[in-house]
Amino acid sequence: MLKKLYITFVFLMYVLVGIFFSMILVDDHLANILAYAFIVDAFLLLALMIFLGILSFFKADQCSYRFIRNVKLLLIPFYIFFFVIGILISVGLLVPFLALVILLAIILSVAFGYLSIIVTGLPNIVKLVKRIINNNEINIALIISLIMHFFFGLDVIGSVIVCFKEGKNITINDDILGRDN
Repeated sequence: MLKKLYITFVFLMYVLVGIFFSMILVDDHLANILAYAFIVDAFLLLALMIFLGILSFFKADQCSYRFIRNVKLLLIPFYIFFFVIGILISVGLLVPFLALVILLAIILSVAFGYLSIIVTGLPNIVKLVKRIINNNEINIALIISLIMHFFFGLDVIGSVIVCFKEGKNITINDDILGRDN
């Protein structure tokens, strides 16, 4: 179930990009309709991120390091798009009466992007913290990888490090309290 939710999450992220480009290319009336679709998709994504975060934190269902790495790799073009649009929007800060609105839009988009980074890395973070707490294996690569999961760009590298370090799919079959299913 968790994998299907993550796939839906990636799909909705790209739908958001598609709607944004469509708003630029069409006439005013259709652009207004697409703007509402953009807002609805953004709220759906926000709700899905919150739900995924809660579900990933307490009970991850067959979610391997390799799968999370692939989700992060699939989202790289989205983050590049996000960055370019953020640069273009920040040019609008030069217009005095739009400065406050654009600044708010930038703050919200950065928060939205960071929340998506945390949500996509949460299964890996939970597993790494469990391994460190249980003292099964504490090494510098795992600790650095754990820290990398909290920074933009480095989260993908941290996910790849964990995947290569493991060399196999490891699933999370118990909840955060350590109880078996």
